[in-house]
Parts: sequence; structure tokens; C-alpha cells
Amino acid sequence: MIKKSLIFLSFAIFLTAGLAMAGPVSLYESLSRKGIVKVFVADLTDATAAPKADLPDLKKKIEEGLKNRKSIRFELVSKEDADILLEGSVTEFLWTDSDPVDMITGWAAAAIDAAKKDHYARLMVDFVIRDAKGPVLWQDKVRATLTDPAMTEAESLPRINDRMVEAFMRQALAKPRR
Repeated sequence: MIKKSLIFLSFAIFLTAGLAMAGPVSLYESLSRKGIVKVFVADLTDATAAPKADLPDLKKKIEEGLKNRKSIRFELVSKEDADILLEGSVTEFLWTDSDPVDMITGWAAAAIDAAKKDHYARLMVDFVIRDAKGPVLWQDKVRATLTDPAMTEAESLPRINDRMVEAFMRQALAKPRR
């Protein structure tokens, strides 16, 4: 009897941990059914110790990305007229002239990755999408990375912002794969 209880408890913990690691579900299903979704994109904040991210450019690109969606039609409006509110806080911007070694299986692939001298940029943003009435609809940390052998830090800013918009749209608004 105790053995069955332990097996059941282990299975329940495993299942709960798996669901917790799955992350938030995309808003595609709920938003694609609406005609036009009125959205307000708040000014992004930078919570890093040494702010370097180009926040106005990132906000502009997010707004353009929302306007260009075809399966969910967004209209950019004022905060007072919005159905949903989009907020974001940059938690990390990193640029380095040496790409960190990725977690690659196999010693040969890891050695090749370590030998390459690519420049590397990483941007992480905590996004929150709220119903205009208050409740949080979606919240997650979104990460974008970029490598290029000749990219300077200044050149990385607009390019990493493009990658961030792609990653955000994929995580928050893409049609779930079945």
C-alpha cells in the first residue's frame, strides 16, 4: 500500500513539474477570435544596472509587429481605449566580442563552437500582457540572442530588437503547435 502511494506521489510531482516548466500558453486562441484587439504598448523600462538597450526602437518595432499581424488584428490605441495593455522591462542586455560556448552535445561540436570568434548579443525582457480591467493574461521572460563575426555593439542594438520582437510574437501570440 505504501509502495503504491509513493509511486502515485512521484507521478503527481513529475506531472506537476512538467506542467510548470511548460511555460505560459500563447494568447492566440483567445485573441484570434476577436475582431480587432485594441492594444496599448506602454513605454518599456530598463531594470539593468547599466542601461544600454535601445528602448524607443524596441517599442516602435513591437508596435509595428503588432500592426503587421494578420491572424490577430491589432489596433494601437491610448491606454484609456485599450482592451489589453502590453508592458515590458529589460532585465539583461549583453554584448561581447566572444560568443559563449553553447551547450552542444559531443566534444567535436563543442570544440568547433569554442574555436569560433563571433560577436554575441543577448536581450532578455520580462513581458506582461494585461486585460485593461487589470488581470494578467500572459507573462513571461523572453530571450533573444544573436551572433555575427563582425557585429559591433552599436550594430547589435537594432538587430537584437528585431530578434526580440520575433521571439515575443512567437511566445505570446503564435498559434500553438499540436
